[in-house]
Amino acid sequence: MRTPYIASVTLPLLTASAGAQVSVNETQQLLPPTAVSGHQYGRAVASDGDRCVVGASDTPTGGTDSAYVYVRQGGAWALEATLTQPGGSTFDGFGRRVAIDGNTLVVCANHNGYVFVRNGSSWTYQDNLPPIGSGSYYSVSVALSGDTALIGQSAMTEAWVYVWVRSGSNWSLQTRLETAGGFNSTGFGSSVALVGNTAFVGAPADDQGSQDTGAIYVFERNGSSWTQAGTISGNQPAPNRRLGTALAAQAGLNGGFDLIGGGASPTSSGAFGFSGSGGSWTQHADIKNATGDASDWFGSSVAISGTRIVVGAWIADTGAPSGGSATVFSRSGLDWVRQGDFVGSDLAGSDGLASSAALAGDVLVLGAPFRDAGATISGAAYSYDLDAHAVREFCFGDGSSTTCPCTNPRATGAGEGCANSAGAGARLVCDDSLQASTDKLRAYASGLLSGQPALLFSGEQAVNGGSGVAFGDGLRCAGGNTVRLAVRFADGAGEADWGPGLGATGGWGAGDKRSLQGWYRDPTASPCGSGFNLTNAVELTFVP
Repeated sequence: MRTPYIASVTLPLLTASAGAQVSVNETQQLLPPTAVSGHQYGRAVASDGDRCVVGASDTPTGGTDSAYVYVRQGGAWALEATLTQPGGSTFDGFGRRVAIDGNTLVVCANHNGYVFVRNGSSWTYQDNLPPIGSGSYYSVSVALSGDTALIGQSAMTEAWVYVWVRSGSNWSLQTRLETAGGFNSTGFGSSVALVGNTAFVGAPADDQGSQDTGAIYVFERNGSSWTQAGTISGNQPAPNRRLGTALAAQAGLNGGFDLIGGGASPTSSGAFGFSGSGGSWTQHADIKNATGDASDWFGSSVAISGTRIVVGAWIADTGAPSGGSATVFSRSGLDWVRQGDFVGSDLAGSDGLASSAALAGDVLVLGAPFRDAGATISGAAYSYDLDAHAVREFCFGDGSSTTCPCTNPRATGAGEGCANSAGAGARLVCDDSLQASTDKLRAYASGLLSGQPALLFSGEQAVNGGSGVAFGDGLRCAGGNTVRLAVRFADGAGEADWGPGLGATGGWGAGDKRSLQGWYRDPTASPCGSGFNLTNAVELTFVP
């Protein structure tokens, strides 16, 4: 039996399930106004919610490297501006990296960075951000927060991160980030993230205990001075892990910062979740590709927004051979719950979907720079509305909902129902197959009692506002016109699954919302003596 992920209370190991239905396609496909061979539109993407930027940086003779700015109007993206390099040439790589924050946009070329500002719907060039010296491998990464921009330079002998600050309309170099030991051959600067006065720098070839394990360096600013505050190498560094291949950070949901570091190479792929600040960091997630195929480059792009993260695998076979895909996870307590695999409706082999990724609120944008969209390798980008395909777990037996009936709670963040006679709680998860017309939804339960029956049922409401009420040894969370969907007997590992075909019994259709929950027998020494218990619940909204 296949489950969507494996999780422990202290350090979840999550996997993008190879067996789950890939059922979510884009809500909009973005293309350049004119298809040009080799344009690689989608090489870079960035978004701040109201606007997104798509870079196209490898245009051969007959076209121009560009950055395309879109504005969100009525739930769709509309082209607002097409930006080109001031005084640049076709082959300068303008658009290879982009970053946007409000009315300011930074577009990188091979040896420079360019700042544009918006007034109304008009974008104008403000300043350039050049390197010192040769500029070899300058602008491999960029981040922007307010009046501060980071640009990474990651050459073999020149590896720094430039910190640029704005005063009025003028930008000046504040410092270059490095450490006393230097970063030659470590890939320092390959990725960057910036949150206020804290900068994060990826060094995927850093040897933290073994070759190319990778690391993330943390720098803090006080006034105009920057100092290194910490180094993040994660739990059990492994050879060729290449932590820091990609980075995404935000102000922490519980204080400090939340940080996602991607690690991708031909022999190792994954993403890692951290929380903390300064020199104190805790790794709370180890996210792996369920296929076990490191060549997918799972972790080559990452993004974070609120309680969601996205992990890109630009040559995954999910939608087409080496076509690429991205997996979205939603945070539930200390766990990251898989929400779905995202591909394009017309994805073809070697399109490179998720080579770049941007996430702002419920809107995800993925670049597919190698797609043949009207011309060879002209590129494309795809936009997705994540809330249209929401899967939400709720009603846990960890004290976050109604108290368990007889002092039988589970650990905070476990994501399970109340404890049973085995000392654990049972957990229910669902995949993201929410098309009512295809009826392919599957549900999975773990932590059941081996050989005992388990009933999956649905309700039209979340009981007690989603907190549930005491029932047997657990909490009843799904109610209102309840329907018994099917009974299964737990296998030797205490697991069971249901579906597809649940909709025929459940009677739901497009636009309907249902809460699913599992009831199961616990006949021997159940904590409260009732002989039965329940899992957590899952809320689903179905689409056509």
